[in-house]
Amino acid sequence: MLWYLKKYSVFFYTPTEALHMINKEIRLSGMLLENNIHKEPDGNVSFQVHDGITTINVLYNGKVPPMLQDGVVLRGTLSPEGIFIAYSMINKHDERYMPKNRT
Repeated sequence: MLWYLKKYSVFFYTPTEALHMINKEIRLSGMLLENNIHKEPDGNVSFQVHDGITTINVLYNGKVPPMLQDGVVLRGTLSPEGIFIAYSMINKHDERYMPKNRT
């Protein structure tokens, strides 16, 4: 039973927890730093996520979710240089989510 739970449970790591998970595929959950999303010339998107303690640079190649503004859940790997290379990204919000201009 414990093997089954370990194998099929979904874990999110904070940026602080992820610092020691180099080259391991994980899900990273954090808050975006404001005004920090940059489109790179090669088509990648770079930004930073934090947990209030640690900030991690992220490089993402894919479609950016609409209304991206607060928290994200990323799937990818942390490089030895400390850059999280993400291949999947979704917004993270509570059930009362409203775009900033509608609050």
